Amino acid sequence: MFVYDLRSNSWVQKLEYPTDYSIHVACCSDGNRIYCFGGSDGSRLSKDLYILDPSTGSWSRGSDFPANSGLRGASAICYKNKIYVVGGFKDGRTSADVTVYYPSRDVYDFRSRRTMPTPREWFNLSCINGVLYAIGGGNEEYPQLRTVEAYDISSDRWTVKEPMPSARYGLARENSAINGKILVSSGMYRYPPLSSGFSSRFIKITRKIGSYFRLIKPFFFYNDLLRYDASTNSWATVGRTGYRRDGASQGVLDGKLYVIGGRNSIPAISGLDYCEQFDFSLFNNRD
Repeated sequence: MFVYDLRSNSWVQKLEYPTDYSIHVACCSDGNRIYCFGGSDGSRLSKDLYILDPSTGSWSRGSDFPANSGLRGASAICYKNKIYVVGGFKDGRTSADVTVYYPSRDVYDFRSRRTMPTPREWFNLSCINGVLYAIGGGNEEYPQLRTVEAYDISSDRWTVKEPMPSARYGLARENSAINGKILVSSGMYRYPPLSSGFSSRFIKITRKIGSYFRLIKPFFFYNDLLRYDASTNSWATVGRTGYRRDGASQGVLDGKLYVIGGRNSIPAISGLDYCEQFDFSLFNNRD
């Protein structure tokens, strides 16, 4: 695990992740600790919960995530001392579930909550005024999604919002909301999509031939920055990142968005070491 120091603009390796199931982990913070749900080692899934205390630099175990086969590719967010773990892949399918975890008691709330209208994994999950926004991602039927669905925590109700301008999977999953707007970065589009109406065999042959002769690129990586305005339920393209990628991580600090890492090829030979910073105040003033 690496720590980024904003003052010196430098990285330092601090400690190792405590398990080999370090891919596709759903992470979020309650302001004091970082909570890491599930994950994969590339083939198998984990239902572990690991908790990092940055003040001591130590890991501890939490209660296992309630999934028989483990969890990967979910998104997690903390709101009013509760952590909401949404979607992901578990028990042999892409999930639409909303699972609530109480950090103070290390327990899960097993009360039934309404599921997302669209199951998805590897999507952005952001929160504005008690409403969670599930953006993009993919599932078995649609490898990449444009759909945006909003979950009102207080009423336990989902509503469909204006879709993204383009479908994409592998978005930066972490909360990127500030001042009523969400900035969506990175992502990948697989060509042609399985939802195009062609048979799966035809699609596989097309991808293979196109890739071999370099006629098409089976995977297209995005570098545009999309801004969603919750007050007007509208999207705008506000800029571009320096690098095309998916699977990046992101975080908001002092009004700035940091986009870190990711990949730009499949299979990925190695991860990317790029770190980019974006000033939200500039994007919020741009139409």
